[in-house]
Amino acid sequence: MANRTPTERAVLAEKKLAVPPVPRTYPVGKGEMVVVEVPVADSQHFVDKQRCMVYRDLELKQVTMSCGQQPETLVVAP
Repeated sequence: MANRTPTERAVLAEKKLAVPPVPRTYPVGKGEMVVVEVPVADSQHFVDKQRCMVYRDLELKQVTMSCGQQPETLVVAP
């Protein structure tokens, strides 16, 4: 992987962030779990994915959403 300039990384990051996430749905008990991996960029324009989970209780008509902390991208100094 070639070293990219901050401008090149910013352009690539914008392209990755423009792609909408594709949710995955799993049946769980009397509800369903929806998992979404959302692309996020740090201040250096490195892109990682943050996983969010939504549980939809179809019986009680309630929704719970949980997202972990925003991932940290390792930045190595030259």
